[in-house]
Amino acid sequence: MAGRNDAPLLNEAKLEQWIAVFGIQKLNDLIGTYKASAAGSFATLAAALASRDGEACGFHAHKIAGAAVNLGFPALHRLGKAVEAAAKTGDAEEAFALAQAMADLQTRSLEALETWLEGRG
Repeated sequence: MAGRNDAPLLNEAKLEQWIAVFGIQKLNDLIGTYKASAAGSFATLAAALASRDGEACGFHAHKIAGAAVNLGFPALHRLGKAVEAAAKTGDAEEAFALAQAMADLQTRSLEALETWLEGRG
């Protein structure tokens, strides 16, 4: 698969910067906002997968990738960009295959974030 992903789950430097500039409460607010918006984005991505709509799959993966990079999830960002790229080049099967891994990667990213936050406190 072209979307091999060696990026880390978390960008700890970015998370530290968020805390240094805005504080832990603002980061927690951002995490809450991300979780709420990601639920809708993943639902629409799942619908695009179910209907085998490569263009919609790429669009929703793009939205997820943008939110992921803002929160400090480089692996999820990279995978979302790979889905988007496959969809744009017309390789719908590759886009579908990659997109199916996104929900699991998000779960693992959020778990890593929770562990990281617990380690700070």
